Amino acid sequence: MNEKLKPCPYCGSDDVHLEEMGYPHHVYCSNCSARITGQGYEEEGEADAIRRWNRRASGWIHIKTRPLTEEEKEERPDLSYIFDCELPDDGQRILIHCVHNKHESVQLDEYYDDCGMGYLDSGYEIGEEVDAWMPLPEPPEVEE
Repeated sequence: MNEKLKPCPYCGSDDVHLEEMGYPHHVYCSNCSARITGQGYEEEGEADAIRRWNRRASGWIHIKTRPLTEEEKEERPDLSYIFDCELPDDGQRILIHCVHNKHESVQLDEYYDDCGMGYLDSGYEIGEEVDAWMPLPEPPEVEE
């Protein structure tokens, strides 16, 4: 893989590297322990981890969907759309922007990936009530 890893979006460190310990592949910041996981096996997983790391936004990531292709409809007849945006990692704690019953809120939540279907601990649905998410910022250093 020839693509250069960008600095950490949280702490700005250049001390980031690809962990190649089999599946799944991870890009990891040695300074603040930020991590992102790629999807897929071998080179595909490695490329996806690097792509996800390098495009990680420091702000809100808007939820985008697209219709399924005919091939995807055959594979997953239970789905009416597919996500066409960056999604959190399985088990990742995130901030969500939620619009429910005409009320807008921002709250802490946890994302779970169950065989390609995304769920939030709160029960809100990504793409329905939740229109954007963002990774949590690093906590402030505690002064003694």
